[in-house]
Amino acid sequence: QAILAPVVPAQGPARVLHPSGPRRHPPAAGRPPRSGWAAQRLLSAMLGMILGFIVGAGIGSFNAEALKPCLSDTFHLSKQKAAPMAKSLSMKVSEGATQASSVLKDKITSMRQK
Repeated sequence: QAILAPVVPAQGPARVLHPSGPRRHPPAAGRPPRSGWAAQRLLSAMLGMILGFIVGAGIGSFNAEALKPCLSDTFHLSKQKAAPMAKSLSMKVSEGATQASSVLKDKITSMRQK
């Protein structure tokens, strides 16, 4: 007599897992995917920014008397140095614009003649 092994019926088709893990449905169109790690990182960054703002505001209010002359000097110096640069930049832009407009007018007239 031969001993037969019991036959176990299959429980449906065999599942083959993707190498990167189980596949999930794509995220909704208006919402980016968020994992637990990404949410923790975002929360940590937000708390760091809030804490930095509070500490910076506290230091600024404590040292307001000492910081005011420094900030006013910085403002006046930047205004003094930036004005000539802005003037020269605006002149260069206007020269370039006049050249570009003349080239553009020539191209428009040539296109209308065709």
